Amino acid sequence: MSKVALYCRLSKEYEHNAKDREYSESIQNQKMILTDFALKNGFEIYKIYSDENYSGLDNDRPNFNKMIQDAQKGYFDTIICKTQSRFTRDMECVEKYIHGLFSIMGIRFIGVVDNADTNVKGNKKTRQINGLVNEWYCEDLSENIKSVYKSKMEQGQYLGAFPPYGYLKDPYDHHKLVVDKKAAKIVKKIFQWYLEGNGVQKIRNMLYEQNIVPPSVYKKRQFDTYSHNKFQRNTVEDYGFWSASTIKKILKNEVYTGSIVQGKEKKLNYKSKKVVAVPKSQWIVVENMHEAIIDKHYFDLVQKLQKQNRYETKNKTDIEKNIYLFSGKIFCKYCKNRMFRVSGRNGVSYLYCQVFSRSKGKQCQHNSIRDDILEQFVKQKIDMFISQNDFYKTIKNDTVFTHLNHEILNCFIDYIEIAYGKNENDIVIHWNV
Repeated sequence: MSKVALYCRLSKEYEHNAKDREYSESIQNQKMILTDFALKNGFEIYKIYSDENYSGLDNDRPNFNKMIQDAQKGYFDTIICKTQSRFTRDMECVEKYIHGLFSIMGIRFIGVVDNADTNVKGNKKTRQINGLVNEWYCEDLSENIKSVYKSKMEQGQYLGAFPPYGYLKDPYDHHKLVVDKKAAKIVKKIFQWYLEGNGVQKIRNMLYEQNIVPPSVYKKRQFDTYSHNKFQRNTVEDYGFWSASTIKKILKNEVYTGSIVQGKEKKLNYKSKKVVAVPKSQWIVVENMHEAIIDKHYFDLVQKLQKQNRYETKNKTDIEKNIYLFSGKIFCKYCKNRMFRVSGRNGVSYLYCQVFSRSKGKQCQHNSIRDDILEQFVKQKIDMFISQNDFYKTIKNDTVFTHLNHEILNCFIDYIEIAYGKNENDIVIHWNV
């Protein structure tokens, strides 16, 4: 008797939002159809795999991947889905598995409703046509969704999952913003302090001294769904400290003048998850859509000041700007936050964990490390990496050098991340090559 795996999938657009049910009716319906088919045809059910709220173009589905791994281990010899589109809507995936690896692995694929069956020789063209139609459906759906979203953006409807700091969603219309008076006061303070000549770092310290929590913490307290957002990563703000980048974003966010600004990013295509920036000239800006927190005159003045500061920084020499080799590459091993560099009175630079420094050691057990010691350690590790890799070893021999210089280090620095612990013996380098 053949052992079979039953696979069910529900797309995001079909989710029923049934909070009190583990699975939606659609998943249950697929399970009933597949179980009935398997039993009537004399199959032994090994396991039912299901992925809910995943697109058919997403090939990184957790239970889909688990099923493929189990198939490779030989736990079953047949996979059954309601339709071929439940397995995938990606033609490349159809060719890779259904017409490729499954035959090598001895796996039979069956689509109950659309009669897909890899054991039927004359069935291949039908499966290929199904694959093309399924992919065309996704492409058309993607274009339709984009068109609808663009139309809503042009009408000034706010489409973000969460409102910008300083605003709330209107309880009567979730596509409109209303002022959050408590957070709006902080936004006004930030603009006022900047206009008074305070830099971003100074403003960050002033906010911390006044015990004002950063936006990420504020939102987590307000919105339960924000706390469970899978896209949120552990940051310095989770410890109650404002980041300079957050303050900069607030200072240049046109939403505070009453405008809705959207369409800043887009996906490369309907099959890709990669998001790319859209040129500012193509952003969709609709003015006077909600109450302004900052007067347009003062907002424009802040933009001029920021532009002036950027111009001055741009025209400094590399020495004046103090460009640091490991900028953005060093993380605390304990709290996972970035470390920053401070020059000592004796001319020696040290690296500190932001959380350790700002909490005075209360929220992180990290210690400091000398910049020159870290650089020497990294050079040794990169040298070791080159010596153990035939390709890089050839380069090393051709260039005839006996030790890593600053230029060689620069070539590799983009491919590493450094986690530093308590001392020089507690350093881990993560390679991305």
